[in-house]
Amino acid sequence: MRTRSALLALFVLLVGVPVAAAAYLGLVGLARERFALVERERDAIEERAGEIRDLLVRRLQELYRAEAAAQRTGFTSDRFRIDADRNVHMEGPGEPPEDVLDFARSAIALALLAEPQERFYFHGDLAVRGGRGGLTGFRVSPEMVNRAFLDPSSPQSVVPRIDSRIGKVSLVPDDGQRAAAGPRGLPATIRLYAAPPGAGADPVLLPPGYVLLFDVHPADALERDLAAADGRLGWTLGVMGFVVLLGALFVWRAVQAESRLAARKAEFVSTVSHELRTPLTSIRMYADMLKEGWVKDEAAARDYFALIAAESERLARLVNNVLDFSRIERGKKTFEMRTGDPAPVVREAAETLRPYLKEKGLRLEIDVPETLPAATFDRDALVQILVNLIDNASKHGKDEVRVEATAKDGSVVLRVLDRGPGVPAADRERIFDPFTRGANAGAGGSGLGLALVRHYANAHRGRVEVSDREGGGAVFSLVLPAAGA
Repeated sequence: MRTRSALLALFVLLVGVPVAAAAYLGLVGLARERFALVERERDAIEERAGEIRDLLVRRLQELYRAEAAAQRTGFTSDRFRIDADRNVHMEGPGEPPEDVLDFARSAIALALLAEPQERFYFHGDLAVRGGRGGLTGFRVSPEMVNRAFLDPSSPQSVVPRIDSRIGKVSLVPDDGQRAAAGPRGLPATIRLYAAPPGAGADPVLLPPGYVLLFDVHPADALERDLAAADGRLGWTLGVMGFVVLLGALFVWRAVQAESRLAARKAEFVSTVSHELRTPLTSIRMYADMLKEGWVKDEAAARDYFALIAAESERLARLVNNVLDFSRIERGKKTFEMRTGDPAPVVREAAETLRPYLKEKGLRLEIDVPETLPAATFDRDALVQILVNLIDNASKHGKDEVRVEATAKDGSVVLRVLDRGPGVPAADRERIFDPFTRGANAGAGGSGLGLALVRHYANAHRGRVEVSDREGGGAVFSLVLPAAGA
């Protein structure tokens, strides 16, 4: 019974769970495909409606220019003129309508007459144009727009006579209602402002407060595409199930590796957070003391400034390591290789860390000759290698850190020596893996510094080695080939 239960549990684990996952992924994929098809149809409907709206705007702008030039088109009525004394003169038989007279007496008409530049203004369904010296105007009608431009039987219609998506189009008063929803979440109607902001330099011949109402329906091709997507589901699930069954033989190794990586990354995040918090706390404390004027002694103030600078450099090193590792992971890290003497670079990189080491109570010794054989290297990468090695020595060593450089067998050898607990033989390869720290490592460290050192060394066709130091401690050696070697 136990064996059966164990076999059943194993079958569920290795077969049932992957197949269920494959089915779930297939359903999710189908849902995404259907969503994409519907969204594509929605975009097509809205794009077609926008095209019709823009075409109507252009037609109405042309009509406005014709009417403003006093060319009768038959689409307007009640053409009038208002002189400087606000007297109304009609261009046609009949008395001026009351709303035209009301407009002529209004403060708006007075303001327009006093306007030095020509303006266009709507008052109800009256379109008024002009400035100082007189106004001209005419009445516009939304019914005219519907009849002349939105009726497919009209010769000036902007509505396509045959369209698989757009049905009836009409200009209606804007009542603030939302557009109706249709099947599959697609719109049944679309409401667009007839004169969108920025539609053109000329005014659009429409009274304010109107919208275009589109009756729409999805194209027949949408239903065919959705049916085809449904038909592919069974085939997709079968293939995914077969692949998952084959992958079940190897998935446990991937899960184990991923779990280890996740644990190392979690430890890395925790460590980096601590590494950032410590220098930030020191910087803020010393900065506050200096800002508040608590430090009266000039020598002490200089020491505090030095500490702030050292902690800032520590922060910069940590951030640079994280950024460089990210670039390496994404394949974006590049190097500018140049041939030259590495000796000045080694001395300069070591000297920049002297205040940092002094603040930690460590003595820095530099034994680098005036010149070394020429090598091909990226200056920034070489500086980063030395900074990471010296920083690593300061974390795990005591008393002093020593930097040496020699030429040996056609290579340039750079060494960083410390007086720490050393590196066990079993850890001498593992410590160069990302997010990994040795068994003898003390507190602090992100687990990235040595990983970057090895990557940079390999990029320079070199290598990095670790060995025991005579009298206790560790020796990290960077071996670079000399130029021409």
